[in-house]
Amino acid sequence: MSNERLELMVTKAFKIAEDFSHQYVTLEHVLCVILEDQDVIDVIVELGGDPLEISDHTYAYCHTELEEIKIVAEQRPIKTMGLERVFNRAFTQALFNGRQQLTTVDVLLSILSEKNSFATYICASQFVTRETLLELIADKNEEDERLNNDPRNKKESVLRKYCVNLNKEAEQNKLDPLIGRKEEVDLLTQTMARRKKNNAVLVGDAGVGKTAIAEGLAYRIVNADVPETIQGHTVYSLDIGALLAGTKYRGDFEERMKEILDILEQRDDAILFIDEIHMIMGAGSAGQGAMDVANLLKPALQKGKLHCIGSTTYEEYREKFEKDRALARRFYKIDVPEPTPGEAREIVSQSIATYETYHSMQISPEAIQAAVDLSVQYLHDKKLPDKVFDVIDSAFARQRVTETGLRKNIIDEDLIKYEISKLARIPLDTVVNVKKRETQMINIEEKLRDRVFGQDEAIDLLADAVYISKAGLKGRDKPIGSYLFTGPTGVGKTETAKAISELLNMHLVRFDMSEYQERHTVAKLIGAPPGYVGHGDGKMGSGQLINELEKTPNCVLLLDEVEKAHPDVLNVMLQVMDNGMVTSSDGKAVSARNAIIILTSNLGAADSEKNIIGFGGGKHNTAQDKAVKNFFSPEFRNRLDATVQFKKLDRGHINKVTEKFLNELKYMVKDRGVKLEWTQAVTDWLSDRGFSETMGARPMAREINENIKKPLARKMLFDDSELNNILVDINDDAVQIEYR
Repeated sequence: MSNERLELMVTKAFKIAEDFSHQYVTLEHVLCVILEDQDVIDVIVELGGDPLEISDHTYAYCHTELEEIKIVAEQRPIKTMGLERVFNRAFTQALFNGRQQLTTVDVLLSILSEKNSFATYICASQFVTRETLLELIADKNEEDERLNNDPRNKKESVLRKYCVNLNKEAEQNKLDPLIGRKEEVDLLTQTMARRKKNNAVLVGDAGVGKTAIAEGLAYRIVNADVPETIQGHTVYSLDIGALLAGTKYRGDFEERMKEILDILEQRDDAILFIDEIHMIMGAGSAGQGAMDVANLLKPALQKGKLHCIGSTTYEEYREKFEKDRALARRFYKIDVPEPTPGEAREIVSQSIATYETYHSMQISPEAIQAAVDLSVQYLHDKKLPDKVFDVIDSAFARQRVTETGLRKNIIDEDLIKYEISKLARIPLDTVVNVKKRETQMINIEEKLRDRVFGQDEAIDLLADAVYISKAGLKGRDKPIGSYLFTGPTGVGKTETAKAISELLNMHLVRFDMSEYQERHTVAKLIGAPPGYVGHGDGKMGSGQLINELEKTPNCVLLLDEVEKAHPDVLNVMLQVMDNGMVTSSDGKAVSARNAIIILTSNLGAADSEKNIIGFGGGKHNTAQDKAVKNFFSPEFRNRLDATVQFKKLDRGHINKVTEKFLNELKYMVKDRGVKLEWTQAVTDWLSDRGFSETMGARPMAREINENIKKPLARKMLFDDSELNNILVDINDDAVQIEYR
């Protein structure tokens, strides 16, 4: 009995004494507690007694015969001297028998040693005495020793301790049946039929079902659905953790492993399965020259007397397992590819009954098909069929934690789509092809024109791309849209990207390309390559672009002032715009298929301002096009959905920009409880001073800062007078602010 269990038993005895208002905790209180233990019940039955009879008489005795130890005042009961002797005697007896922990039978034997007690009397009336109990314990110890000395039992005990019998797991319906994978099972069976090197290693991506093949093989063996070669075999799964636990001294681990291998070699019907077999490389090694599991396995594998199946991923196979050539040559490599969507649907359909039984719910065939199709489309970091089971299991679990009145008993297609949107971190309307547009999608062009002025062409292109994507008509392997915005500074290129992200409730991921002017800055986006400083650094992760897309796949990806970036940096975007995927330096692929990619550039803006020399004059209208063609490679331009030229702002647009800036200031001071108003003269005055064909709307912001925000800030910070209303007007060609 562990210390925790002993404390619990004593606590229950005290609780019984408190319920009867007894001053002391006696042997009878403890007897009531241990009579609830199954070991004590079994012992009493073997001796011919009735545990229920003893329990009833003991409770009755505590209720009626212990009146003299009752107390009126509230106080905690205390143990009697007899109870102290019982526990001390029980501990001594356990230590004498070579045990570090106390059992309930020890406590019962110690209670029976107390002669003058009701507990001893009532037990004796049911043929339970100290002498009969000692005789029974002696007989059990003799039987245990005989069984332990039996070589067959000893072997089974070792295998049971360090291995998991998958055949028994299958018999108890704890394993799922193996669906499909006929080719892999046939190769596995063929390998085991060999005279030597009859071992196989299953290699495949995580989640494709490598472990399921080994477990399914045990299931088929139990159901006699295997070739004659392996009929009647038993699959044992090696537990390396249990094998290593408690190996305090040099040689303990080697002794355990050698014992297992010797037992399995002597059996013709045993198959050893080692999941994540790359873990045996170095397992148990205690320093240079020490033996590990791999080195212990080699002689047994070479003889052909041991059937072994391992499983690992391609990466671990290359990095660890394959480097030990002597070990790798003893295994036949079986590739386990990702199943096709059709195969995955068959696997899920035939295995889903276990999930339905567990969750006490059902799932429709349409929902299973949707789970397969949508997981292939949106969940790119996992493999079939594992990601399909994840989606379905998560949908079942969500319904189980839903309120009873809102809970559904059948998982339908809509619930699967909702779960996909949560797991992929994308809006639900991206997954669901809704006929009715969401509120935020209605008249998106007009909403953009309220924020960005004079750029109707760019707005129309963006709106059309968004509509196509939301309707489910875009290519599955493409981003929502890839656009290059060109034009002079201050005309609204960056503002358009910000506006579309806010209107569509998409996260804005902005990269200032002035930070990526050098060739080596590619590592900042996708991570440092192997052999370079920073590779595998947890602080840097896989690169800024990889991390952002992984965190928020549904986003507006803005590469601002892209002409300042090194050409090698732009080459990274080729894969993103063409295939909707980007791969980090360590091989991790992240999807960008739910992102809007916007690149801004000022290329050709300066040349377009130059006048044409010769007759006719005018401006270089084609300067921007030429600059874009000269800077970007043909393969880069070919991957863009559109190159949008932003026009210069004219005088009419500047008035709208002025009103927009003033309205933003109005909402700022409104949060401070101040009302801001201005006259039309202020708008005209700011438009005249803030208008610039070359600088766009940016001078306007400086004029407002200089003439309105600065004096207003001083007034609000350093003037103690109450400020409620502000009127801005023009007087003598200067801004006049009136505080009310």
